[in-house]
Amino acid sequence: MSTPAHALDSYRAAFEQRVQQTRESAALAQQRQQAWAAFAATGFPNTRDEDWKYTNLRRLLRRKFSAPADNPDEIEADALAGQIVEMPHASRLVFVDGVFSPHLSSTPSDHAVSLATTLRNEAQPEKTRFDNVIDIRQHRFAALNTALFTDGAVINVAPNQKQPTVVYLVFVSRENGHRVAVHPRVQVKVGNASALQLVEHHISLGAADNFVNSICEIDLGDGARVEHIRLQDEADTGFSIAGLHVRQARDSEFVSHNYCLGGALARNDVVVLLEEPGAHCTLNGLFMVRGSQHVDNHVRIDHLAMHTQSEQNYRGVADGRARGVYNGKVVVHVGADKTDAIQSSKNLLLSDKAEIDTKPELEIYADDVKCRHGATVGQLDADALFYLRSRGIDLETARALLTYAFAEDVVVKAGVDAVRDLLDTRILGLLPAQDIIREFV
Repeated sequence: MSTPAHALDSYRAAFEQRVQQTRESAALAQQRQQAWAAFAATGFPNTRDEDWKYTNLRRLLRRKFSAPADNPDEIEADALAGQIVEMPHASRLVFVDGVFSPHLSSTPSDHAVSLATTLRNEAQPEKTRFDNVIDIRQHRFAALNTALFTDGAVINVAPNQKQPTVVYLVFVSRENGHRVAVHPRVQVKVGNASALQLVEHHISLGAADNFVNSICEIDLGDGARVEHIRLQDEADTGFSIAGLHVRQARDSEFVSHNYCLGGALARNDVVVLLEEPGAHCTLNGLFMVRGSQHVDNHVRIDHLAMHTQSEQNYRGVADGRARGVYNGKVVVHVGADKTDAIQSSKNLLLSDKAEIDTKPELEIYADDVKCRHGATVGQLDADALFYLRSRGIDLETARALLTYAFAEDVVVKAGVDAVRDLLDTRILGLLPAQDIIREFV
């Protein structure tokens, strides 16, 4: 079933307005036109699409969003206190409703700048491509982002850097009195034998019911290492569609930590291409949903060369009437012998009305590989609850302690102390008896 015409109207209007009002290189304008054509030809996905069978976009499509202001009102730094992490050694770029905010950001650096600034200042803008890692024909929201993005970040790490580069990106969604749709774009290229630690943080001010359609592309050179930490902690009224697309060269290592706590509806698409021997990726994920929240983690890893490795470790917690989804696929292509792939999905249901769907998949077209997967959906361990109760801990606190410990298994994997501390605070805030739990941890 195609998308109803009215659901496309506001996006078509935003695209036409951007084409008319923005002066860009002919090459970029052509890329946008191609992206819009690809998106308009198919429209928004629905539950008849295999990749979207567990996620209905009806709540998103019922709402009409407008484009944000080109020069939004500034916000004071105090408004972000307690919501962002302190990373004094990082290059920090802050975006408010999709627009770069210099006064909230750190001093500009050579390796991390706003995308809009790059496109304005680049000597040969026609060389900038937005399809190097992503096939927009296969990813509709990536096509929509390519057609409509206005800003984002460009991160370039030169080859053979001895010290890791650290970048902190903050995307702020505000309650504006009207709904806006923003399409931030992040492009990352890490040269041979260099390292990057990237924190991507999405937050809200107030009960923002905006739509954030973000894309992050990461290209790793030979022997490069990237740790990407993504925190999605937007208002429970907001809508978040995120695409993470990664391409890895020989002997590179990519580590992802995806923490999803907010949003009425959130979708995380992760696509990793292990293109050359020795490439290794580790994907960790945690979602905690409650009320009527819905989160969908959709992962695909393509092993395209011999001697590549991948690990997936996703955990989910659902309470109330919430629904969580994990759909992870590993594809071992012809010739990708000696592949080693692991998938693990563990999930907790805290309510008899909550629901979690988990679907690990393997497609193997090569010989001599090690591929295994496991998935569980269940309730808190009765024996562990009994043990805690026998030690004088009430039922509510015992349940909260076990839930915290379950989530903490993924939180501790993040390589930034300040991020772990913030996550601990947020997770405790979602649980009862948080003061008592702090005494145990």
